Formats: sequence, C-alpha cells, structure tokens
Amino acid sequence: MTTLLSFTAEDVETHVEESSADTQYYLIAFSVGDVEVDGHSWSFSRGLDESDDWGVCTVKEIQQATIYECITSFDLHRSNLKCIFDEEGINCTGFSELQIIFELDDRAWKQLADTARIVFHDRPYFTCED
Repeated sequence: MTTLLSFTAEDVETHVEESSADTQYYLIAFSVGDVEVDGHSWSFSRGLDESDDWGVCTVKEIQQATIYECITSFDLHRSNLKCIFDEEGINCTGFSELQIIFELDDRAWKQLADTARIVFHDRPYFTCED
C-alpha cells in the first residue's frame, strides 16, 4: 500500500553546525504550518567525522519519528523533492512516500543542493538536479 504525504513548504532551511573539532552536522529541513495542529516539518541530516557516521537521519516533527537510513530513493529537483521509504521507514513515519514542493531563489537553491549533496554523499539512492 502506498501512502503519500505531499505538501508545499513555506520554510526551507539548511544548517551546518560544528559540534567538535572533528564533527560537523549538515541539515536540510522543510516545513509548513503549525506542526502541533495540522502542519508538517521534516528534516534530513548527517553528522560527518572520520570515526563515526550513523548515516542519514530523517526526523518527522514534533518528535513523531526519528529514523536512520530508511530511504530507498531521494530525488531532489529545483522545485520539489521525492523521498521513498523502506519498510522500517514506512512503519515509523506512517508514509511510504514524501513529496515536498517549494519555491527558492537561485542562491537558496544552490545552498539547498550543496548541503543535500553533503548529507546524502555516497548514498546510491540520492539524485540531485544540477
């Protein structure tokens, strides 16, 4: 059974944070409305250092799901993304597919694409429109 969640993001964010001398965390996030009422907020992040990599972390806010490496396909395009979850991801998020539409200026798009390429680096299921 395919359960699709589709929404148009009001906010699209990227974030880079250093937590120590060896680790940097990269995040892309998409949200619409009030998540405590009927809104949605999803983020995809990854902490990278030489000794520890837990992989891509997907968070469905507010504290509804936090999963690692439960994605079979993530396609990022200039105006949308499509994410397909594996069985564990479906069980945790309640959706098999996530589709998010957004509008970004050229600078914001470049920042999103560049950060996503770091979050998903070396993941064969990731594609990003150039």
